[in-house]
Amino acid sequence: GHVHMSDREISAIAEFLDMSRAAFIRQYCRRIYAFGEVRLSLIEKKNYDCIFWDSEIGGCQIYPVRPVQCSTFPFWPSVLVSKEAWDQCAAGCPGMNKGRLFSFEEIEERKALYEKEVYEAGKERTDSDLSADEEV
Repeated sequence: GHVHMSDREISAIAEFLDMSRAAFIRQYCRRIYAFGEVRLSLIEKKNYDCIFWDSEIGGCQIYPVRPVQCSTFPFWPSVLVSKEAWDQCAAGCPGMNKGRLFSFEEIEERKALYEKEVYEAGKERTDSDLSADEEV
């Protein structure tokens, strides 16, 4: 699915991969329409996994700089809305319902961070930013 990134996240991932920002965008991003605007998203593999998900090692290749959308999963409002939504998401994610338990406060913090960062990520970009990034 779509992985939205803020300008800060794009720059951090590009630096982590030792790439220019423009080269990172050309190689690993695509434009999508989400939250009422055009945004940049990481491209996906043919099976819709994130381009940076390595199923052989069972992990993210950019874990230290992964986007907030990834670091807050599964504590997104759409997943926390009901037990049914949680169970449906868990059915497609082998890591859910395993590992340590998170406190209510930790879950609320992650949910708030997701809402702040992911919903607002595209607002810091303009159409000229999108086209300039792609042309460089």
